[in-house]
Amino acid sequence: MLFCQGVTFRIENGELVIARILHGGMIDQQGLLHVGDIIKEVNGREVGDDPRVLQEMLQETSGSVVLKILPRSRLSLSLQVFVKCHFDYDPADDNLIPCKEAGLKVSSGDILQIVNQEDVNWWQVGRST
Repeated sequence: MLFCQGVTFRIENGELVIARILHGGMIDQQGLLHVGDIIKEVNGREVGDDPRVLQEMLQETSGSVVLKILPRSRLSLSLQVFVKCHFDYDPADDNLIPCKEAGLKVSSGDILQIVNQEDVNWWQVGRST
């Protein structure tokens, strides 16, 4: 998997698939890409199955970017899930987190909202308001 500007990709059946989108990031706020979407082309050039090629294509681009995607099915339930923290956590102290800026510092007793649990190994949360 490769993390790029708030999006993580995986290769599935020889295609580049969006595996995760960082909640609250630019891609999430735009709402145009979704987990499961397949990236086919950037500005008319085929991407293939290498996330590094996609990253290079985007870096070389100036001006507008036109993506050709194969969207996943958009059927989903909008279920709100909340959890209560039972311990303190600081991503700055976590040696296993690949992107400390994406981590959320929490204290025991905090109430968090699960905003994305599509990946069984990596849930995204936000503070409950």
